[in-house]
Amino acid sequence: MQVRRDTPTNPAVAPLLAAHVAEQRAGTPPGFSFALDGAALSAPEVTFFTA
Repeated sequence: MQVRRDTPTNPAVAPLLAAHVAEQRAGTPPGFSFALDGAALSAPEVTFFTA
């Protein structure tokens, strides 16, 4: 396995991330889902990795 710095907008990552966020928000009451979307994970203070 290779772990590397990446971006949440990577075409290999973005659909999986979007599906994860949608699933978490669908099954969680408003205000209690803390899954970050691609925009939040693209913030300069966030380091995003993929494997």
